[in-house]
Amino acid sequence: MVSRFIDLHEDFGITSANHDVFDGTTESSISALSAFQDVVIFSVVFPLTKKWARDTTSQGYRSDSSEYYPDQNSLLRQLKFYQSLERNGYVKLVRNRSDLDSHGLKFLMAMEGSDTISGEEDVRFLKQNGLRSLGLTWNMETKFAASCTSRKDFGLTGSGEDLVKLCNELNIAIDLGHASDQTIIDSANISKHPVVVSHTNPKSYYKIFRNISDEAIEAVVKNKGIIGLTSIPSTLGEKPTLGNLVESITYVGESYGWEYPAIGTDFLGIPSNLKGLESVKELHTLGDRLGEHADEVLWKNSYRALSAVLE
Repeated sequence: MVSRFIDLHEDFGITSANHDVFDGTTESSISALSAFQDVVIFSVVFPLTKKWARDTTSQGYRSDSSEYYPDQNSLLRQLKFYQSLERNGYVKLVRNRSDLDSHGLKFLMAMEGSDTISGEEDVRFLKQNGLRSLGLTWNMETKFAASCTSRKDFGLTGSGEDLVKLCNELNIAIDLGHASDQTIIDSANISKHPVVVSHTNPKSYYKIFRNISDEAIEAVVKNKGIIGLTSIPSTLGEKPTLGNLVESITYVGESYGWEYPAIGTDFLGIPSNLKGLESVKELHTLGDRLGEHADEVLWKNSYRALSAVLE
C-alpha cells in the first residue's frame, strides 16, 4: 500500500472556484489526500483566464494566445485560497526544506506559466506569499521562454536566463512542464538546482507536442532533475490505460536511471482521467504495478530534487 507520495501537479486553485475540493467527488480532494500518511502536492496557481472554448486537435488539447489572457485577480485569489487552507488547518504549506519532513498533507504552491510576471519584484512578491515553484510557460510562449506550442523553438531568452538564475537565488523550483525542448535544455544547463518537468511523457513513447524529447530528458538527467510522468490520457496513446503510464515510467527508469522518474497527475486540470487512475485513491494500484520502484517514483526522487532546491 502506498503511504506517501509527491504529486508534481494538481490544479486545486483554479478548481476551487467552481467545485468542492474538500469533500467532493473530484479525482483529488483534501479529504482523500488526508488518508495518506505523507503527501506533498504541487498545488497549482494558474494565472490565466479563458476567453472562449475552441475545438481541440486530434492529439489533445492545444491553446493559443487568442484564447487566454493573464489575470492578476485570479492569481491573487488562488494565493489567498492556499493561504486560507493553511490558516484553517487543512494543509501545511511547504516553504523550506524542513517542511518536507513534517507528517500529513502538505501543499507546495506552484505557478503554471510566467505570463503575469513583469520583472524581479513580481517573483520576490510571489516568494514572500508562499510560491516555491515557477513554470516558465504554459501552452503559450512568454518573453522568457518558448513553449511546447511555439512555432519556433527559441528556448530561453536573455530575460529567461535571468529568471532561472533569480529562481535559483530565491530557492524556487524551475518547472518545465509545458516548455519547449530547447527551453528545457537551456534551463537544465543554466540552473544550479535540479529542474522539475512536472507533467509530461517521453516523445519516444508517444509523439505529441506536450511530450518531452530524449535530448531534453538527457539534459534534465545531467542536471539531476526529475521527470514527472503524467496520467493525462492524450499524452499516452490512442486508448491509454494505467498500463501505458507504467510503461512510460519504466522507459525513463530503464533508459536513464530509476532516480529520475516521478509522478505528475494533472488531477483537477483535465477534462477526463486515465482509465485505471481516475482518482488519488487508485495510486495504490499504480504503486503495486511499479513494484520495487514504487517509493522511488512516488516519493524519493521528488524528495531528493526538492530538498536540493529548498535547502
